Amino acid sequence: TAADSTKLKARTAFTFWFVTGCSAAALLLNRAYGISKNQATPSWCLWACAITASLWYGFHLISEVRPSKIISRPLALAGQNVFLAYLISEMLPGLLSALGLSNAYGGLAATLPSAITRSVCCGLVILLVSTTLNRIGFRLRL
Repeated sequence: TAADSTKLKARTAFTFWFVTGCSAAALLLNRAYGISKNQATPSWCLWACAITASLWYGFHLISEVRPSKIISRPLALAGQNVFLAYLISEMLPGLLSALGLSNAYGGLAATLPSAITRSVCCGLVILLVSTTLNRIGFRLRL
């Protein structure tokens, strides 16, 4: 509908300018403060905002604007219990260490492409485990 089209245009424009503004500010502040996650420098925070907004927009398109069940359904299942996915990700290094795979896991980050591949694979494993546990009814309650 026309209203939906107007909303999408507004969201697209806002996200574009937000990402552009955060990226420009991060570049400008990089010289003064550097970029460090551990020190939470302004550049790092602004880059994180720009990347998060970009990812949000992509997921919004995939799940709301032009739904793709192949992608959105597993993400929706994993999103039902995000604390579980977080705990699984925190348990992964300990599990690898217990299995004696810490050195092999560390070696997979020797180059940027292999580090990215390792991260994607770990994300997929976490997604698979959390969605499987969600499907069988496992829930964490606080």
